[in-house]
Amino acid sequence: MIEQMKYLLKYLFLFLRDVLNFFFRFSERSILCYHGIDGEKLLTSVAPKDFENHICYLQSKNYSFITLLEILSYIKGEITLPKKAVALTFDDGYRSVYENALPILLKYKIPATVFVVENPDTKRLGNNAPTLFESEISVMKKTGLITFGNHSKTHQMLDTLSGEDLRAEIGTGTSFAYPGGHYSLGAIKAVQEAGYEVAFSIRPGIVRKGDNPFLIKRNVITNDMSLFMILFHASIAADWYYGTARYIKHLIQLFYKKNKT
Repeated sequence: MIEQMKYLLKYLFLFLRDVLNFFFRFSERSILCYHGIDGEKLLTSVAPKDFENHICYLQSKNYSFITLLEILSYIKGEITLPKKAVALTFDDGYRSVYENALPILLKYKIPATVFVVENPDTKRLGNNAPTLFESEISVMKKTGLITFGNHSKTHQMLDTLSGEDLRAEIGTGTSFAYPGGHYSLGAIKAVQEAGYEVAFSIRPGIVRKGDNPFLIKRNVITNDMSLFMILFHASIAADWYYGTARYIKHLIQLFYKKNKT
């Protein structure tokens, strides 16, 4: 029942967005976060045909595909972007991105960024899916469409680390994606001090000018999502829904706190 209510609310917010868009022409710049593209049983593993359908569907809805560098420049106020724009990312660096996603990205000339774990540990990743070889990474770089970022050394949750352990896990680079979306104030500071220009969370919602460049929102895509849900996460409707959910949660917490005193 609760899941059905959530789905209905998402549908209503997307419907409201469609109606209001006739008058306001909303700006919708978002980042979608994929993992494996092989159709395995893992919730975050999307089948290749579904991944291609996502791309075609968003194109049919007039979304442009952009790079993370463009996202960062937009956040800093350096450039403008199309009203509807999506950037694609892949976390963990699975080989299926090379085998199954790359041909689709090349077919439609779509840029993407892959966040790679330096020393992947199947236990920490939670699966046995093979990860990219250096030779495959090299081939992907040469396409001119695929860029790479850091996803930590071994995929440890950064909110459990501190000091030298935290710094070693973060490493160095230009762009960083927090493993599992876990971060802390200490982790954010360590990422900044390590010289990264930008870091990404998995908090859902659209990207806005002036956002914190070290906590940029991304929308995780799972294999149980319909095309409607893909559009929802690319749109301002996701911001409305999750903002409302956080507000309701806050009110509930205040209510219980008040009744305990």
